Amino acid sequence: SLSDPATTDMIDLSRVNNGGADEIRGVVLLGDELGDRAGFAVAGGGLMNAGAAQDIVIGAPGANPEGRSDAGRAYVLFENPSLYAGGTVDLSQVANGAGNQLEGIVYIGEAAGDELGYSVSFGCDVINVSTNGELGLGAPGNDTYGLDAGASYFLEGGGFLTRDIAEVNETGRPKGGHTNSW
Repeated sequence: SLSDPATTDMIDLSRVNNGGADEIRGVVLLGDELGDRAGFAVAGGGLMNAGAAQDIVIGAPGANPEGRSDAGRAYVLFENPSLYAGGTVDLSQVANGAGNQLEGIVYIGEAAGDELGYSVSFGCDVINVSTNGELGLGAPGNDTYGLDAGASYFLEGGGFLTRDIAEVNETGRPKGGHTNSW
């Protein structure tokens, strides 16, 4: 039992959803590809899609999206009843929309080596004062202003969603004013 002080010094995570008498209920989110380093940074408590329940974000700084080696990914998972049921989920199931896939959005780094998702956070409120959460994403390898100068992105929640970090302007909204409402 987790409440027994004699057994809480060390908890074997292989017990999560193992079906045994010693089972720990939870959810395991697995990386999409070899070397992604999914889970390097995690955070909860955001409201990126203006829903009622809180969202979670998982950083995968070693991901290679669209042929960009180590550009990184950040997965935002919207409120999802299937997560509450526990089990094991492959992050490749995260998609913009419903169906078999988990509802959410995947942000990808601008260029190879950016390592987007090295750090993640919710609730920054840097862009505006609102009830919607803001998402903070770190990319320490970004080279925009010099080799590994790094970049931090603060993105507005509440329905202003985009996929490629390169498409975000200085206000945290997609360039050109395009929005996806959720």
